[in-house]
Amino acid sequence: MPKRKKTTLSLDDKTPPPNPFPPYDAAEDLASYSKISAALRSAPELSKENNTLTSPKMLMNITAGMRYFQDEYLGMEASKANKWPMNRIPDHLFHDRSPSGPLYQILLSALLFQSKSKSNAAKKLKSYWTFTNPKHYKTHLALMKKVRADLLRHKFLTVPRVYLDDTVHLTYSDVQVEILEGNVLRFGGEVVRNRSEATHVVAYDADADLSSEDLTHLDDDSEEDDSEEDSDEEDSEKKDAESPQKLYLRTIAIQKPQASSKRKSGSNEDAMARVHWWFYPSSYDEWIPASDVNEDGMEE
Repeated sequence: MPKRKKTTLSLDDKTPPPNPFPPYDAAEDLASYSKISAALRSAPELSKENNTLTSPKMLMNITAGMRYFQDEYLGMEASKANKWPMNRIPDHLFHDRSPSGPLYQILLSALLFQSKSKSNAAKKLKSYWTFTNPKHYKTHLALMKKVRADLLRHKFLTVPRVYLDDTVHLTYSDVQVEILEGNVLRFGGEVVRNRSEATHVVAYDADADLSSEDLTHLDDDSEEDDSEEDSDEEDSEKKDAESPQKLYLRTIAIQKPQASSKRKSGSNEDAMARVHWWFYPSSYDEWIPASDVNEDGMEE
């Protein structure tokens, strides 16, 4: 079974979209934006905007860019300097291509944010929508925050209500529980005292949870000692390889290249599998070679 790896996303439309984007259906994906494109062009708020901005290709690139931004700055592998400045928008919202669904609202919010921006970057459309450019990090972060706020306002998102069950209170000290509750509040959630009011229930799991020492230092930004890190590298890699979060997956779809592909169509080497990694949110679903997935991982 393969281990999940960090992927590098590319927005170069001259090559097949890489993980976590579909490997061979770029043309089909582009066509799926046609209804959203028509709806946005009919939106009164965008009546003065150039149609180029609401073309299916532009909307597809903006969507890909926002997903890239989330993976780069809001994901589990985000650099320490920019780690988790806001909650990540659930990835499944980017897959609804209906003319009044969450992706329509995401794109409408993004386009309105750009049109009202007074920055020089906003006037240069190609540069503005290049989410891979770190120079525009602050602008794009503000854009993503506005998009998320609008999703909450239009009920496409709800505020998480978190309940810490008895196993958490019995395992951790009051100070450590306060740290956990503080992290919920930090990311815009609510802590509830009644289990029936919760959208998420947190319980202690001895095999998966942080140790007491790790929990105490959740907010510690101090650098670890390099020599200690080197000495523990082998043990860390072994534990990582054995971790169920890294090993178990469910295959969602299998896709083979189009006949027009330069590769040998239909060959097993070219087939790609879209997989969902256990214990990861849907934003970490990705496409990997189907040959790396055994039949036990297939979704029935």
